[in-house]
Amino acid sequence: MIFNSMKTYLEEIIEQYQFEKERLDRLISDAVEQGEYLSAHFHSISLRDTNYKLQIFNLLRDPYYDQKNHLRNMIPRIEALHKDLGIKNDETYITSMWDELEALNQKENMPVLDTQYIDDAIFDLVEKSLNSFKLILIKEQNLVLTFNLPEENLLGISFPPLSEIKEKHILEHKFPQLISLGFTCEESEQLTYLYNISDFKNALKLKELLSRIVFDVYYFSELDRPLTLERE
Repeated sequence: MIFNSMKTYLEEIIEQYQFEKERLDRLISDAVEQGEYLSAHFHSISLRDTNYKLQIFNLLRDPYYDQKNHLRNMIPRIEALHKDLGIKNDETYITSMWDELEALNQKENMPVLDTQYIDDAIFDLVEKSLNSFKLILIKEQNLVLTFNLPEENLLGISFPPLSEIKEKHILEHKFPQLISLGFTCEESEQLTYLYNISDFKNALKLKELLSRIVFDVYYFSELDRPLTLERE
């Protein structure tokens, strides 16, 4: 099964986080105006977490989101700075940035990870209509994530043992980051993540975990595109 298109509920998630971001921005502004700096501080912590999640879901929708956003922000800033300093705009430089942005907009928007297929497979696994499935990150390196039910009410996500990876450094140097996400390292040098599904309602937390692997631990350009999901 090949990932190819995102579903509309991802847009809804992004809208919800965007709404929360705007709400927190207003709360921070109001708190500062009223001199309630401790309240503003705590709202800022929540805003930082919301911005991070919003970025992750935007990257799920469009892997070039960060690059486009950077250019959209930089172009007017450079133009404004030149104006304030009385410097004549370097039209060649500005034009090249607009051209870069346009080239990114023209690129085929092929998401790295289609969360609908992940949803379907996880629910089938939880309902035990599926024994396991694999999410292939880099096929030629055998870098895959295996999803199964190792114990009652536990869903397991595991990388292959290092001995099964073609070039060990591709996984080995990511160990600290993956352990910080909740993976544990077994004696076989195999990383495993366990998730309690006794009260399973949705796969959002697991999809966030996968998003962080794809966009934080690895960078999407390092991985196969699109990713492949194999049911077993």
